[in-house]
Amino acid sequence: MYLPEVQWPFADGMLTLVIRANGDADALTSATRKAIWSVDRNQPILRIAPVCARAVAQPS
Repeated sequence: MYLPEVQWPFADGMLTLVIRANGDADALTSATRKAIWSVDRNQPILRIAPVCARAVAQPS
């Protein structure tokens, strides 16, 4: 879902990007940083954290 920043409802101004993928999380982290910084080198990236499939609730 795309939501323009000007319509972001939270006062902190922080946006979240979630990527679902299989494979090496470290390689994906590096590729994600490079992709973001290729658009805006000054864009801060505060945290990249993997979420294990086991930690995500599954539909019953």
